[in-house]
Amino acid sequence: MSDLPQADRIAGLPHPCETEHLIGHDGACAQVLEAFNGDRMHHAWMLTGPKGIGKASLAYQIARFLLAADPPGDSLFGTPPPATSLAVPADHPKADWAEVSTDDLEGEEVLLLEDGHCFRDQALEVCQAHRGIESKSYSATSLETLRQLVAAGIGVTLIPQLAVPADAANKGPVRYIPFTANGSD
Repeated sequence: MSDLPQADRIAGLPHPCETEHLIGHDGACAQVLEAFNGDRMHHAWMLTGPKGIGKASLAYQIARFLLAADPPGDSLFGTPPPATSLAVPADHPKADWAEVSTDDLEGEEVLLLEDGHCFRDQALEVCQAHRGIESKSYSATSLETLRQLVAAGIGVTLIPQLAVPADAANKGPVRYIPFTANGSD
């Protein structure tokens, strides 16, 4: 441990990351295990209570468990959702199409997330399999940034269903065209 002050250390007690046994957190541990085993892990957990009850110790124990467990899918956070739509600018030639197949990506310059995003790898695989062209000029740090680049007419992108706005009635600057299956998927 460092000589720097540690906000989660209580004088005279081991640091929370060194605590091996927890007492009194059975309910919280059961909730985390239930969520983990049901593939319904929350993005964040709020640990509250008075000072000294073991919140930091519990957090370290949960972290150790999650980092030691085999992740479900391709990463710690699971397999990213599949791309279900092609997002295009409103003035794009395909903007009025009712649906597209992945083969319709041929020749399209496709905007992708930066390296390190699991959805990028999935989208890149679709592009390579269907002769889409990865944009070398632009990449984004988030799906929202991709959406803004599409709205600006920079290119097209692949979007998972959970990122398609619920009110996307194809009236705005971005049109979301659903994918259909094709023989080469």
